[in-house]
Amino acid sequence: MSKTELEQVPQAASANCNSEEQNTSNSAAKLQQSEVHHEQAISELEKRLVREAVSAIEETKQAIAEIDKNDKELAIKAIERAVGELEIILARDPDLALLPTDYA
Repeated sequence: MSKTELEQVPQAASANCNSEEQNTSNSAAKLQQSEVHHEQAISELEKRLVREAVSAIEETKQAIAEIDKNDKELAIKAIERAVGELEIILARDPDLALLPTDYA
């Protein structure tokens, strides 16, 4: 190996090392960005689920109020809406059927 070639070896090794560090850094940044996006998606799904569950409870309360007023038709419609909301929630995640609710 010539003197010039020997001088280039450390430079090439340094360039490869820098390239690997940059690739590792880019991969870590992409992974972190992916995790943040995943957490945001889960948060949005949880918010939507809570809104739907609250809506089902509100419709149930409305049905009870209509029953108290002896308005069977409106009570049935409110119950249908509540059941519809609950069916959607449970279709997404059947394990949610076992969650307790405080409805008072």
